[in-house]
Amino acid sequence: MGRLKTVAQLQRQLQYAEARKEALEARQREEPKLGTGQRNPRSTVGYVSVYTGQLLLIQAPTAGIEFFGGEAALGLAHGAELAEGSQMPRGFHYARVKATMGRAEGVQKRSELSKRPYLAYGVDAKGGARNSYSAPVSGRGSQGEVDISQLMDRVDAIFQAKAGAVGAYGRLWFEGEKPLYTRS
Repeated sequence: MGRLKTVAQLQRQLQYAEARKEALEARQREEPKLGTGQRNPRSTVGYVSVYTGQLLLIQAPTAGIEFFGGEAALGLAHGAELAEGSQMPRGFHYARVKATMGRAEGVQKRSELSKRPYLAYGVDAKGGARNSYSAPVSGRGSQGEVDISQLMDRVDAIFQAKAGAVGAYGRLWFEGEKPLYTRS
């Protein structure tokens, strides 16, 4: 047998339900949205494969490249160097660094639909919704050759530079290149 709810609790539930109903009716009247609503522009950059040493042209998120320090810090080719690159094969996964933001204290926000309060831990300090970034990181040496030690030095430098930016409960990690093993 459960505890009886107080009048204040029942009134609050009714208020949330009415707000949810009004928001739902308003959304049904307006035009449907296409996509997520969050723009994620991409840039064409050159990535040197660790396995083949070949320069591949890939589409990388611009926000991630900027967050991790730019094309030079990630070892990516750009500009005139892209003319000699070839398209990335289907199914190929390039090496990348990823970051997820997370703070120790949550920020109280309200749901747009139901107006219920909740705590958000992943948003940035300004209240934006962007809390994760990814960018390719290449093992390209100074002469364009493949250099694994250069790749690991880049990853370590990025981790040290961005450790404070991700917050107390944020996370930085590296995903290695996954080559294609196919035969026809």
